[in-house]
Amino acid sequence: SFSFKGKGEELRVTLLRGMGEESILCASSFYLPNSTFQTKGPVVCQGEASRDGVELTVSGLLGSDTDLYRCSLEIMYPPPYRRRFGNGTIIYIPEKTECPAAVRQEIGNILYVLPISILAFTTIIV
Repeated sequence: SFSFKGKGEELRVTLLRGMGEESILCASSFYLPNSTFQTKGPVVCQGEASRDGVELTVSGLLGSDTDLYRCSLEIMYPPPYRRRFGNGTIIYIPEKTECPAAVRQEIGNILYVLPISILAFTTIIV
């Protein structure tokens, strides 16, 4: 979420990744009073803008995308041109961990052996 004050009719929002050598993750221009936008690509940014601010939702990030992200808001019209930056947010995306095939196989074997063992033990007792 990014708030701004002032009057703007044509705006551009940009999501920047990193601090020093920033890279643009997504960007979109739009007109107020109300506007929604969505970018395309492996990382999708969906935004909803109003006179009070911009709500930005990002999807498609991976664990390797963990970094500092900042929003930039440019007021294109009416003049004068203005550009403001957010303070930034560190976004941590945990990696998905997969069980190795050997461990999954051992768990599967235990699930078969355990009921058979219980059944055999119950039969011996009876």
